[in-house]
Amino acid sequence: MTTIQTEKTPAAPEDIWRSIVLEVSPQGIQRLVLQDAAQADTALASASPHASDLWNQALTQLAEYFHGERSIFQLPVDLHDCTPFERDVLTATATIPYGEVRSYKWLAERVGRPGAARAIGNALHNNPVPVIIPCHRIVKSDGSPGGYAFGAAWKTRLLALEQATVPFVGCSSTRILCYRGCLHERRVQEGNRIHFASFRDALEVGYRPCKVCQPAYQDA
Repeated sequence: MTTIQTEKTPAAPEDIWRSIVLEVSPQGIQRLVLQDAAQADTALASASPHASDLWNQALTQLAEYFHGERSIFQLPVDLHDCTPFERDVLTATATIPYGEVRSYKWLAERVGRPGAARAIGNALHNNPVPVIIPCHRIVKSDGSPGGYAFGAAWKTRLLALEQATVPFVGCSSTRILCYRGCLHERRVQEGNRIHFASFRDALEVGYRPCKVCQPAYQDA
């Protein structure tokens, strides 16, 4: 496992974060921590080329996400340190579409543990890669935010960001729909870019999903 830390990143808005710590294993991103640069450990670990490449990809995608330029993460994550139950919870959480929320009850039923709200909450609290696995999209049944490892203000900020960002981009010439941030989406010429708030909207007017980012309609 390699720990790599950034100092303040010019690509990232200063009011979003001042320092990111990523722990990278051969399998993927193993841990993500956001903290103030003043509190950060200044020692940098020696990184392998693979770890450095993965770190650069992660930092770029996170910056794009916080700028509203990405609605999907295309990064490997390593959940080997999680329990089987935690992995089940996080795998289900990762399916929640950008800009949408689900309840703790929904998640408990999804993993076959109805009534296990407390255990679900603990599993989400132990999420090693928040933001990338979007545990901020889990809210209470009454619609209130509920807890979050980085605090309620962070959760509110992330949800507000996603509500303000259109997650899908279609190409009018090919009729292909991509998540914002997909490599193919970046190649669409400005005059051919059509923005969609939902997969269903695009489907109804004849768009088909990109084979790379594979957007899908989820009625859940």
